[in-house]
Amino acid sequence: MCGIHFIHSNRPVSTETMENICNSTTHRGPNNTAYKFITPKIAVGHNRLSVIDLKEEANQPFCIDNRYYLTFNGEIYNYKLLREELKNEGFPCQTNSDTEVVLRILISKGVEGIAAFIGMYAFVFYDCLTDTTIATRDTFGVKPLYYHFENQQLLISSETKALTNFGLKKQLNPTALAHYLQFKYAPIDTTFYNSIHSLSPKHILIYKEGKATFLPKQTPKPNTTAPLKQLLKKSVEENCVSDAKIGLMLSGGVDSQSLLLLLKELEMANCICFYVNCDNDIKEEKAIKELTKKLGFQLEVINWNTSFETNLEEYCNTIDQPVGDIAGYLTYLISKRAKALGVKSLLSGIGADELFAGYNRHKAFYYTRKLNLRLPKPLVFLFKSNRLVSKLFKNIHASPYQTWLNFISLELPFTKTAVSTTPFSFQDCLQHDLENYLVGDVLSVTDQSSMANGVEVRVPFLNEIVKSYSQSKPSTYFFKNGSKGELRSMFNIPKTTKKGFGIAFKQDYFHIPFIKNTFLLLENPSHEFYKHLSFTETQHLLQQHKACKKDYSPECWTLLIGAYWLQKHISVA
Repeated sequence: MCGIHFIHSNRPVSTETMENICNSTTHRGPNNTAYKFITPKIAVGHNRLSVIDLKEEANQPFCIDNRYYLTFNGEIYNYKLLREELKNEGFPCQTNSDTEVVLRILISKGVEGIAAFIGMYAFVFYDCLTDTTIATRDTFGVKPLYYHFENQQLLISSETKALTNFGLKKQLNPTALAHYLQFKYAPIDTTFYNSIHSLSPKHILIYKEGKATFLPKQTPKPNTTAPLKQLLKKSVEENCVSDAKIGLMLSGGVDSQSLLLLLKELEMANCICFYVNCDNDIKEEKAIKELTKKLGFQLEVINWNTSFETNLEEYCNTIDQPVGDIAGYLTYLISKRAKALGVKSLLSGIGADELFAGYNRHKAFYYTRKLNLRLPKPLVFLFKSNRLVSKLFKNIHASPYQTWLNFISLELPFTKTAVSTTPFSFQDCLQHDLENYLVGDVLSVTDQSSMANGVEVRVPFLNEIVKSYSQSKPSTYFFKNGSKGELRSMFNIPKTTKKGFGIAFKQDYFHIPFIKNTFLLLENPSHEFYKHLSFTETQHLLQQHKACKKDYSPECWTLLIGAYWLQKHISVA
């Protein structure tokens, strides 16, 4: 995990500008920060978190023959195999880093070489002789990459704050805000700034002679007959390649416990486990303690409520782009503790829900389609006490796609809503989450929260072979023997109630000064939110939540985080 920067300007770039850009993201790479001017108008920068090859020779920006430059973020898990292939082809590497492997393959094979990389990554490659820039990120979108292209000027970075430090105007993108208020995150190819875009994981950006083109990325589709456990075990082993300490984000769910048991099989008991009890479940915490003790793992239990206001405000101040997912706060606490213990990488079960239909909405959508489920609207009030059940029946629509959109939307009062009749199957809903929610919410908020503390999160489930295995299965597979039946049976993990990685927005939080002051912003009818939401109905929603008449925790977190970020970065009325 690192911070990467590339400037191909239409005017000379000052040393002060490059220092401001690189210094704004030192949290992403606390081990080394450096930049190089290729020409007075072209510069490349890097913040390094040393995980593979800790020597200074592996620092970046990396250059070969004073012609080829690379700034790279992430890890290539198969780099040792690729390094051997380069050696056999007559291109030996001078360091033990995956960065040099990436650069030499790009020199040798160009864009076609990208398909060989297995891992999580984002990079910018530049060839001085041909004045060609290549930028891309991994196919799952684990690593972020933002860019600005205008007037024959290209700026690229791991965070938007670095690009705004170049002097770009901080004008709000209303489309991104509207999407955020409905889904908790901005569309995956945009940001909250009009002038900054997020590079889609599906694309490779090529910049040459003042023109930017976007090539579709060739996603490998491996075929395998190997059992799922074997595939996951290999992926976990690849994700454990590191010269620094590794930890595990552990919960009571099947995903992280599967990783824990695979780590035991791989004799990685020196891995430290980090657990947050989100809802004060004494039984779950006791079970986690017993399991880790039995397997010989060190367990760190984190109390999310300790110094809550201080930590929450600290977290909100680190956010590069708002994501209304409070899981980001919990990830921030975990990575903060991990950093204190010298852990630089954390394994996470992220991706398992998207690949193996682990969310409640997946099960709800599957059975509404299978049973052609309907409920007369007058009877919906019977289920008001249960948010999930109430939302399920209230949002069923004749259009499957509209039903899905209703399921994944927040319950904020939009002034305009569009009805879609796009054909939509159960497999489509999994793919939709994989390409949108996973990238825009889960991976985005995880990257921001962990990198704020200089810690990277690795995701063994997000492997092309594991994805291929999942996508080869019929819809009936995902709910055979309950949710994630195959994962549970192969590791003998008992069934539990699905729990989200988050905390409720308690009514007494509104009295906490930081939260109270932020919500006071929303009492102004001219606030940017009310270009998309009904002011009266939003205030009513908040009053309903404060009076404990209905649980609007997801909506409250989204409003809080979004309003605070807008106040700090956009200057709303």
